[in-house]
Amino acid sequence: MESTLFFIFCILRISLAAESFHWGYHCVSGPSYWAQHFKDCAGNNQSPVDIPKEEVEYAEDLGFIEFYGYDDVRVNKIKNNGHTLQVDVTGDSYILGGGLEILYKVSQLHFHWGVTSDSGSEHTIHGKAYPMEMHIVHYKEKYDSIIDAIEHSDGLAVLSFMFEVGPLDNYNYSKFLGKLSDVIYSGESTHTSPMRLADMLPIPRRNLQYFRYNGSLTTPPCNEVAIWTVFTRPIYISELQLQQFRKLYANEKSSNNYERIIDNFRPVQPLNKRRVLKNFQFQLP
Repeated sequence: MESTLFFIFCILRISLAAESFHWGYHCVSGPSYWAQHFKDCAGNNQSPVDIPKEEVEYAEDLGFIEFYGYDDVRVNKIKNNGHTLQVDVTGDSYILGGGLEILYKVSQLHFHWGVTSDSGSEHTIHGKAYPMEMHIVHYKEKYDSIIDAIEHSDGLAVLSFMFEVGPLDNYNYSKFLGKLSDVIYSGESTHTSPMRLADMLPIPRRNLQYFRYNGSLTTPPCNEVAIWTVFTRPIYISELQLQQFRKLYANEKSSNNYERIIDNFRPVQPLNKRRVLKNFQFQLP
């Protein structure tokens, strides 16, 4: 029944495609059509990518990412924007180091997930996909805002964290996920319980190993302005907690048709001879 409804929904989208284009992840609004409407989506330095097992270079000068203000307790805005679950971060939280020579300020974080736990992440590591991926988006402090930053090739620094399914609920995510019932439909927003950005990170949080490459936004308009840091240490979350993300809708509550936000990830893009660096020497299995 669900597959039939999805097919009908795709047909309806095709009939409306000539009138307007609202990008998404399925049918004629999906990633394979983005470049027809956003030219940068056909660029040579697009994200996400597969992190190859070979050809990754150890860069001794990278070192570890330093987190500033991540331990501050704040109440942040959480919203369903129709594409993902997004958390807007207020206050002063920054990253430095790890090859970044100037402060980058946190703007927001969001998630990408699959309909099942076999896939969902945007990046893959050595061909392996993860059930969910979190992006913490920072912009270069010297620019006035994230809007200004995306006009510059070094404007954004995005931290990417993979999720793995564990046997127990992630305590640090429990209060946060308890707010999802307030943002079931697109356009809905609320505030989180008091939370620290540090609690969103893997445990332990120090000396995290990562891959680094230059790429783009993974959603339209696909500006090639992002310095990507893809961490190797996963965040563990239960299957029940993952299911709460899959209950969100891409439509407003007043809509006549409802589509869940699932498989909201862009397929990996060609690396095109870009260098992928790492801050650790040993080879992952």
